[in-house]
Amino acid sequence: MAIIQYSWMGLMIFAMGWRSFTNVNSRMLYFAPDLVFNEYRMHKSRMYSQCVRMRHLSQEFGWLQITPQEFLCMKALLLFSIIPVDGLKNQKFFDELRMNYIKELDRIIACKRKNPTSCSRRFYQLTKLLDSVQPIARELHQFTFDLLVKSHMVSVDYPEMMAEIISVQVPKILSGKVKPIYFHAQ
Repeated sequence: MAIIQYSWMGLMIFAMGWRSFTNVNSRMLYFAPDLVFNEYRMHKSRMYSQCVRMRHLSQEFGWLQITPQEFLCMKALLLFSIIPVDGLKNQKFFDELRMNYIKELDRIIACKRKNPTSCSRRFYQLTKLLDSVQPIARELHQFTFDLLVKSHMVSVDYPEMMAEIISVQVPKILSGKVKPIYFHAQ
C-alpha cells in the first residue's frame, strides 16, 4: 500500500499526459473531461511551471509515438519507481516484479522492431521519459504539501485519503526518506 501512496503523483502525471495526448493531441492538459487547461488557464494557475512541464511530457508521447501497450507497461513501471531509502520488507519480491515489467517493456519494443539497435535506442528513449516524470512529481509533491498546510490555516478540508497521503507520505518523499529509482544517472 505504501508503494501506491509513494507513486500516486507520478502515476497521475503520466496518466494525465496520456489523456492529454490521446484526447487533445497534447495542445492542452486534460485533467478530466470537465477540467481541461489551455494555455490561458495554465498561465492563470499557481502551478504554471509544472503545467508547462506536464504538457511537455504529453508532447513526448506524440514525438515518440508511444503505443498503448508501451504506455501501460511504463505506467506499471512507474508504480515500481519509488521506494524507502531503507528498502522494503519484501525487497526481493519488489525487485523481481520490477524486473519482470522491465523485461516486458523490452519484449513489447522488440515485437515492433526488427533491428536490435533501434530496440536499444527505443528502450533508452522510453526509460528517459519515465525518468523525466520524477522531477515533475517532486515539484508537485512540494506544491500539494504547501497547499495542504495553507488549507489548514483557512479550515479547508481535503478528502481523508488525500489528506493522509499528503500529510504522511509526501513529507517522507520531500525529506529524502523515500527516493525515486532512475534508469539513468541524474
